[in-house]
Amino acid sequence: MALLVMTAYPLTKKHLKGYKLITTLWIITMFFSGGMIPEYFLMRTLGLLNTRWAMILPGLLGCYNLILMRNYIENLPVSLEEAALIDGANDIQVLIRIVLPLCLPILATLGLFTIVGYWNSYFSAIIYITKRTMWPLQLVLREIVFESGVNEVQQGMAAEERMTAPFLLKMSSIVVATVPIMLVYPFLQKYFMSGLVLGGVKE
Repeated sequence: MALLVMTAYPLTKKHLKGYKLITTLWIITMFFSGGMIPEYFLMRTLGLLNTRWAMILPGLLGCYNLILMRNYIENLPVSLEEAALIDGANDIQVLIRIVLPLCLPILATLGLFTIVGYWNSYFSAIIYITKRTMWPLQLVLREIVFESGVNEVQQGMAAEERMTAPFLLKMSSIVVATVPIMLVYPFLQKYFMSGLVLGGVKE
């Protein structure tokens, strides 16, 4: 979120040289990617395999979130920033004391997107993580669900009491993986809709 704000805020300044080019390059990455194999080779070359950074860095600064944040900041009254600059504030102080407090709705919305995205992510771990001790929760849950399903098929017409334990394990694992992220929603709900709508509209 910090990188998102520090990238989006300068791109709202029309006097920034090359801001259109930078924005265009970001948008291109939203439609075209290097592919899974080049990404894997890049992570291996950087020595990031079997590290948490391999799951964090590829999605650290998404174009969609950047566009929403930039549009939201552009819709804020310019007069507030100008008044702060006249009072002697520098750009960093304007960002921290004026812009960020007004960006709580979009920050909450994009924060929720980020939390849910990383919480539900398991494909990156399949590619980059081979150590079971570093598996994220969703990958462990995936293995539990698959293994219990295979066991049920292998048992065939087994007795009902033998089928109960794998089923309960599967259901309890799903609840454990679902409840924590559901607890986040009530705290961010009041910001969610306003942040999504205002950040997605460009006047």
